[in-house]
Amino acid sequence: MVRQFDIQLGRCACCGRHIQGRHPLKTSDALGAAQVQLGPEALSPAAHLNKEMGISHERVARVLELGYGLKTNRSTICRALLRLGKKADLPMTGS
Repeated sequence: MVRQFDIQLGRCACCGRHIQGRHPLKTSDALGAAQVQLGPEALSPAAHLNKEMGISHERVARVLELGYGLKTNRSTICRALLRLGKKADLPMTGS
């Protein structure tokens, strides 16, 4: 599943501060290239494949592409799993 969020951007008329809308399903305020993130439906099997089954980030990316049509890089998988580990407050090591 791919979701696109059209977010309103603006500036405060009084102080000139940057203002950005937020959707409850959007996991980050990032814009540009950084706005693309793996959701929980992709991250869960990626974590299982890598951490429990010992499959490399590169092969996890390949499984997501072949099985679900989700094209991603091994670095994306690595960074997503590191973020997941920080959220879970567990030490994570790369494979």
